[in-house]
Amino acid sequence: MATRLAVPMALAGMALGILANDARLARVALAGAVLAGSVTIAMGVVRRPALAVACAALGIGLALGVWRGAGAELPSGPASVTALIGRGELRLVGTVVDDPRPRGGSQQVVLDHLVAAREGGRGHPALGRVLATLPRSVPLVVGRPVSVLAQVDAPVAFDGFDYPAYLARQGIEGLVRAREAQLADGPPRKRVGIRPEGRAPARDGTHILSPGGERIGIITSGGFGPTVNGPVAMGYVPAALAGEGQILIADVRGADVSVCVSPLPFTPHRYVRGAK
Repeated sequence: MATRLAVPMALAGMALGILANDARLARVALAGAVLAGSVTIAMGVVRRPALAVACAALGIGLALGVWRGAGAELPSGPASVTALIGRGELRLVGTVVDDPRPRGGSQQVVLDHLVAAREGGRGHPALGRVLATLPRSVPLVVGRPVSVLAQVDAPVAFDGFDYPAYLARQGIEGLVRAREAQLADGPPRKRVGIRPEGRAPARDGTHILSPGGERIGIITSGGFGPTVNGPVAMGYVPAALAGEGQILIADVRGADVSVCVSPLPFTPHRYVRGAK
């Protein structure tokens, strides 16, 4: 009996702790955890093991819930979603990571693996996620990229509810209400040529990283190219980062090596086809 109560009471306590943290009542939740500990001791003294276990589990759950609610860490710095807040209207390309949720004439969806750019400019990766509000007419599919034109706003608390903390636990740093949205054309990833700096080749299986350090692709073959007198490779990267001259990073045996997206073939063909 005592064991059966432990898990549900711990889960209930954790849920209450998270909700209390969101409502900015973390101190109240921690006081409840202390009270549950005191009751646990009292129940142990009067030999009520089932109630002692339930109170202990509830107290532990409350403490863990408060810690979980306050412990969300999000990417920061110039390569994060936070850096896009307040920069005006941007072209964002991101991957749909969950099923869209209808909201009247619109729909909400979480976008990850973001690439941001000024209209007509070169894109750069942005670490983190955004909660995007898009028109219902856009046929969203999980795992497919979508392109939106919008500005990124910071979430704010309301009615005593810590909305930023709630979103942070889902990895969401910004809110987007798209003025324009459409499915991104073509496949989400493209095969490209890659020219690493230096002399060390990037072999099959090497991870390709964004400038911010996020894994965004992988090298499928690589070695030293005698014709170009340097290392060459091929691999898959997000379509938005597949433009010629795009600078990325390859994790070559634990070292970050700067690489450049290059057109294929690396050396132009010089043979002449015979007339038919």
